[in-house]
Amino acid sequence: MLNGFFRSDFLWRSKLISEQEGVDTMRGINKILLENILPAHVAEHYLLRVQGVAGVLKDTNVSEKFEVTSEFFLKQHRNVF
Repeated sequence: MLNGFFRSDFLWRSKLISEQEGVDTMRGINKILLENILPAHVAEHYLLRVQGVAGVLKDTNVSEKFEVTSEFFLKQHRNVF
């Protein structure tokens, strides 16, 4: 019974670490994309706001804080050589 608990805990922690790595990867991709369409200092200011450093709460949708917002979508293609 105790082995089952430890196994479950191990699997849960492994999944959590994997998801955290995925979040870190997406955060890096988002930063690169923003820096490609905005000046670096503007992208940094926006990223700090989204992370809660400059007054916007982390758990709220950014679009709920502003009257007018816009979104853009990017489809990633893999080059196969």
